[in-house]
Order: sequence, then structure tokens, then C-alpha cells
Amino acid sequence: MINYGTLLGAIVPIFLVIAAGALARKLGFLPESAEQPFNRLNLLLLYPCLVFNYTLGNPALMSGGSLLGAPALGFLITAGAMAVALVVARALRLPSPARRTFAFVTGINNYGYIPIPLSALLFDDATTGTLLVFGVGVEVAIWTLGVLLLVGQMRAEHLRKLLNPPVLCLAAAIVLNLTGISRHLPQPLKDTFRMLGGTAIPFGLLLIGAVLHDLTRKINWLEQLHAPVAGLLLRLGAFPVAILILTAFVPESLRRVLVLESAMPCGIFPIVITKYYQGDTPLALRIVLLTTLAGVFIIPLWLTFGLWLFDLN
Repeated sequence: MINYGTLLGAIVPIFLVIAAGALARKLGFLPESAEQPFNRLNLLLLYPCLVFNYTLGNPALMSGGSLLGAPALGFLITAGAMAVALVVARALRLPSPARRTFAFVTGINNYGYIPIPLSALLFDDATTGTLLVFGVGVEVAIWTLGVLLLVGQMRAEHLRKLLNPPVLCLAAAIVLNLTGISRHLPQPLKDTFRMLGGTAIPFGLLLIGAVLHDLTRKINWLEQLHAPVAGLLLRLGAFPVAILILTAFVPESLRRVLVLESAMPCGIFPIVITKYYQGDTPLALRIVLLTTLAGVFIIPLWLTFGLWLFDLN
């Protein structure tokens, strides 16, 4: 039986690794000059190996239910959350850049570095593979509706962002599964994917901690405090309720993923996107950090409730 204490014990190490990354930056072990090559290493090698490890030969990714349903849900949930957040931002009478940033950041739940290790710990590889496919739908929403929301227009260059190495590797893995080739891959190659992929999450969390260390030094935490609080109430209050209601109507193969995603705080990568497209980066950072820090204690609550509600223990 999975309980609150078990889930809290599973979540705390994730945040401690992020804190370790911040400490490494502060002490000079992870200098800013190393950030770009380390990010490229993770994006081009480690994370693709993680994708291959959880998707090659995964029986959940050999049928239309997960292959089509998971990304569709990822897109629809993200799009719906951004729409609701935009309505709330207008009700708060935020100025245009802050309003767009609030809707963009609050509407995107964490679909990678927090839920993946939790899924690997709590569930089987089939669930983690389905979670990765769910993330493709989230990315489509980010690089289409999300960027349109942030900058007011959508160009071909935004869509090209979808052709990143993890997504391409996921597509390749699905093709290998559907053609049956994945069953004939040599075991040493699969073991290599497992070993390298196992480093992607902790490595990425360290880099996230280093970036957050730099950004948080320039933040006025009390500015527009009502906006981050509203983001917290939406992301870890209203949205989990809506997603859990939706979970009752999806196939059982997708329920674990939705229960997991319902409990997630805001994604961290949207901070980078907001900064790149000249949104309100300080507001994005405050919303993400507030939901993430509160998530240490709220995530286990929603997960405990969701797992009990749908008898997924």
C-alpha cells in the first residue's frame, strides 16, 4: 500500500538533487561555462538513451490506445490549463506581458524531471514509457499554442523545436516496436541505453539547480505576490481536481499517467522559454518555484488520493 510517507520519501531526494546542483554552482563545482556543453550532453545523448530504455519493446507502446491517447491527452490538458489560466490572469488584471506569462507557465505541468523518476519508482516500465509519449503532446502544446500565447504569433521555427533529439528518438523507438525490430536488438545495446539513460534525470536535476541558483539571486519575491499565489492555487488546487475527474473517463492504461501528472507542479523548462521570448521571466520564476517548493508536500497528497481513488496501489 502506497501512503503519504512513502511518496514523500520518494519525492524529497528529487528536490535534494536540485539543491545539490544549486550548491555546486555556488561553490564553483558547476560553473556557468560548463552549462551549455552539459546541457548538450544531456539533450543529445543521455536523455535519448533514457527514452530508448523505457520505450524499446514496451508493450504499452504497441497499440493505438497509448500511442494516440497519451499525446492527445497531453496536448488537451495543457491547452485547457493555459486557457483557464489566461482567464484567471485577466481577472487578476495583470499587464499584457505578465498575463501571457502567467497563462503560459501555470498551464504547463512538469512532465519530465519530477514525474519520470516517480513513475519509475512507483509503477512499471510500461507506465513510464506512456508518460514519455504523454510528454510529446505537452511539447506540441508548448511549441504551438504556448508560444503563440507568449509572442502573439507562430512561425515555422517554433514548430522545428518539436524535432528535438528525445522526440525523434521516441518516434524511432515506436517504429522499431511496430516493425518488431526492437525484439532483435542485442542485449548489450539495451544495457548501454539503460546505463546511460539512468544518468539523465539526476544529471538534468543538477543542471536545473544550477540555473535556478543564478536566477533566484535577482528576484524580488514580494512583487505581484497575488499572481504566484493564484498560480499555486490553480496548478496544485484546481487543475488536479479537473485532471482526476478526466481520469475517470480514460482507459485504465492511461490512468496511472494522469494521476501522476495531476499532482505535478509547473514545469521548469517554461522559464527558459519565457526568457528566450522576452516574457516576464521574474514572474515565471516565482510561479514555478512556489509551486515546486509547495509540491514537496502537496504532490504526495494528490498522489495518495488519486491512487486510492482509482485503486492503483
